[in-house]
Amino acid sequence: MKRAIKHVPVKLKSFLLPLLLSSFILCTDIRYLESGSMAPTLPTGSLVITCAFIKPHIGSVCAYKHNGIIVVHRIMAKSENGYIFKGDANNTADPAAIQASDILGTMIIGIPPLFIF
Repeated sequence: MKRAIKHVPVKLKSFLLPLLLSSFILCTDIRYLESGSMAPTLPTGSLVITCAFIKPHIGSVCAYKHNGIIVVHRIMAKSENGYIFKGDANNTADPAAIQASDILGTMIIGIPPLFIF
């Protein structure tokens, strides 16, 4: 019994390592959050890893570019004008609807500042 348990992590690691490496190769960017607009989910100082190949949907946390500024917020709705975003800590939605072409990537991993070395 003990021997079988010892082999499970090795098999799991051999499966997960290529998956994680391929995910990082396909990722578009690692972003540093400078504001608390996504708190408490992603507090100031968090790192967000985004991937351009994941289709955004309502509830996704995405990075998008608007007027030259990159913003990381959550999709709240989709309208005929584009996606409506809002920071988790904000009371109101972002002022402009964002087109799919302006979305830089969908978050696959969020790392709070406590775990950043």
